[in-house]
Amino acid sequence: PDAVAAAAAAGIRKEALACCLQVVAALESWARPIKEAALRAAEAEPGPAGNVRATSSSLPFMERDGSHSSLNSLAAAAAPNKSPAKAGSSGAAPSEAERLAAAKSTKDQLSKGISLFNSKGPFKGLDWLMSQGLLDSSPAAVSAFLRAQADQLDKAQLGELLGHHEDFAVAVMHAWIDGEPSMAGQAIDQSLRRLLGGFRLPGEAQKIDRIMEKFAERYCKDNPGRFSSADAAYVLSFAIIMLNTDAHNPSAERRLAKADFVAMNQQQGEEGGMVPVLPVGQLEDIFDRVVRDEILVRGEAANKDFASSRTSTRNRLAAAMGWTSLLQPFRALAGGSSSGRSGRDSTNQAQRRYLQEMAEREVVRAAASGNVWCCTSH
Repeated sequence: PDAVAAAAAAGIRKEALACCLQVVAALESWARPIKEAALRAAEAEPGPAGNVRATSSSLPFMERDGSHSSLNSLAAAAAPNKSPAKAGSSGAAPSEAERLAAAKSTKDQLSKGISLFNSKGPFKGLDWLMSQGLLDSSPAAVSAFLRAQADQLDKAQLGELLGHHEDFAVAVMHAWIDGEPSMAGQAIDQSLRRLLGGFRLPGEAQKIDRIMEKFAERYCKDNPGRFSSADAAYVLSFAIIMLNTDAHNPSAERRLAKADFVAMNQQQGEEGGMVPVLPVGQLEDIFDRVVRDEILVRGEAANKDFASSRTSTRNRLAAAMGWTSLLQPFRALAGGSSSGRSGRDSTNQAQRRYLQEMAEREVVRAAASGNVWCCTSH
């Protein structure tokens, strides 16, 4: 019912705008003889110095400078390579009705491109917008367009584009992160929270990897000396994503402990041993903030309609990061018939806990040694 009502309302708006355009065209046709007569009279009247005087103030029906700035700016902003209105065959300036029709056409094409982006995929939408001359093909222009239209774009599709492996998508992602406000003086989890508020992180490990690598580079550029290298910031950024997924995923059977999070974020020290990428106190503060407040896309926290999609996203992220595969052996131990589960003795439960703890320790050990991915399927 809501979709039908929305479609009906859109049809009514379209018909109403068409009627308005016809009324404007009729008014211009009626006013044209008066405007031409006023123009001839103004040209014939001499000015104070004997020159012909013709000012916009003496022509009540003539356009004043800036009277159509909103329409022109709409068309220019949406179509930098496309003129807002086509002049007539005589080269005369377009009429008011033509300006309105051009602005409406631009808006309709823009809406279609955004709809394709959201429903058919980001590349379909961008290709359409570029083919219509509404969008320049440079990564910087695409990034600026995406940021300007972010409220209308599907956040999951935007995340898929920014994490895609094609060179153009990678360049757009770099332009997007470079266009973020300054990260100077911020804790890394706060900067990451602000970045991920603009799009939904994709559910594939390689896509997450590309985004985190560029984020770490930008963060270190804005905060020189905070980390020993961009690799250390990258490891911590990835660990924050893993912690956010683990701490707020209802499917997780066991949560990552604070000590394990600190142990994950180790790097090779100057003397050969493993040292934390940040002081332990700062790592513990990051852990507390992420566990207390989930990192979410802006606007989703208060929207109950996104509850199921958030759960699905967490599960995909958990699978991408290896948590799902890691838990498969434990779920197998817990499976079986209800009678089997009720008859399971304490020995089996102790064995299950031991296997889970051993696997989690192995993940922490592998992460500390530089092997970020460690699960039963990798």
